[in-house]
Amino acid sequence: MKTKFSQTERRDVTIDFAKTQGPLNYRNHTFGIGGINALPMPEGVSNGVRNLKPRFIRIFLQEFFFIYPETGVFDWSRMDAYVKSVYEMGGVDIMAHITIKPNVLYPIIDENIWQPTSVEEWQDIITAMVQRYSVENQYITHWAVGNEINIGELGGCPYKFDSPKDYFEYYKMTVAAITRANPSVKIGGPAWAFVHDDAESFYTKFFDLVKQENIRLDFISYNAYTDHPHEHLYAANIFRKFGDAYSKDLEIYVTELNVSLVPDVEETAYMGARSASLAASIMSLTDANLLDGTFHYHIMDQACYIDDFKPFYSKCRYMSDHWNDYPHRLGLMDWDGNPRPQYFMYQLLYKMSGERIAASTNDSGNLYLAATKTTDSSTNILIANFNPDEPTDLTAKVQLLGNPEGRYNLKTYRVDDTRYNTIDMPPIENRDVYMGADFKFPIYAPAYSVVLVQLTKK
Repeated sequence: MKTKFSQTERRDVTIDFAKTQGPLNYRNHTFGIGGINALPMPEGVSNGVRNLKPRFIRIFLQEFFFIYPETGVFDWSRMDAYVKSVYEMGGVDIMAHITIKPNVLYPIIDENIWQPTSVEEWQDIITAMVQRYSVENQYITHWAVGNEINIGELGGCPYKFDSPKDYFEYYKMTVAAITRANPSVKIGGPAWAFVHDDAESFYTKFFDLVKQENIRLDFISYNAYTDHPHEHLYAANIFRKFGDAYSKDLEIYVTELNVSLVPDVEETAYMGARSASLAASIMSLTDANLLDGTFHYHIMDQACYIDDFKPFYSKCRYMSDHWNDYPHRLGLMDWDGNPRPQYFMYQLLYKMSGERIAASTNDSGNLYLAATKTTDSSTNILIANFNPDEPTDLTAKVQLLGNPEGRYNLKTYRVDDTRYNTIDMPPIENRDVYMGADFKFPIYAPAYSVVLVQLTKK
């Protein structure tokens, strides 16, 4: 868009300090990595993640770690290095999805084969893994059994289940092994590949079996790739509806959250539209209060090394297409750890803190809003301008009502197409103001941008 400032359309934004709405927390929206290769996190990426200070990271424990090369023999070298590198990105809690398939127990490469040749040996492997990462090293707090089981190898993992009963049997034997090692960890079901019509039917039948045999189930999850916030809301509503029918205490996560899964050239990965789409979706999901958290997938771009997949995977060419020939460039950071706009979008989300206060606008279809006040009388205002059908450059005329008066520092940050060579985005505006009664000011919010205004008490 980028219209002339003099021709920019204006929208009113009102922040009302008299109307409080409880605490606002965007830190349950965090990041995921894995499923593509076994390499530990590079230092540049680790530094970038540590800078954001996430509270939770989601990973895959995929078969390419080869922890069980032959009967009775363990090799933890690859997985140790990987899991430790993730944990050291900030001492975070980790959710790990179990997607291993040792050749010893699965000699035939077939995504439809889920039953190991020895259940006892399978359980010994799982118990040893949980013992290593949730007891001896307290890295992993959440264990999920499987990933995208409704599409199997098309979702990057070696198991495909068409029957809820088959998945339940696989889940039951794996849960028994997890709890044998550490009964205090949280245990969850598979990450469903988006919301297809059969999701509710599959989960409802699975829930019935879980209840009948009184098996642990603390959380479920699904994966969603779409540019449209309303589609993310639709999916969350569907899962919350049948999740609540099972138990109001069941936690629900989006374990892979991102924009549409299409191949992209390098330049599109740095367009502000991606970060604006994600911000609008996360703000909408937070407002609806339907989920316990989301994980942006991926932290960084990755290459797929086919030789690692060949021993357990039949669709190797498919994986190479997705992650080598036509990379999706979904990472918060690129191959070298350089931050993309969506990295800074999370940085702005995480600057929001405190008690939520009412924010409204006369805009229709473009602006997503949130505002908070802190105990030291500071104020944060977050604006995302995202409308994929009619993108419009806007100037927001921000009016504060009932605000605390006094001297403040006003900083404005904006995520758009701009590239930065630092992991701390500088403000585009920095000035001192006297915030009198009913203070007001203009902010430029072009199409496909995310803007944060911080008013800090001096």
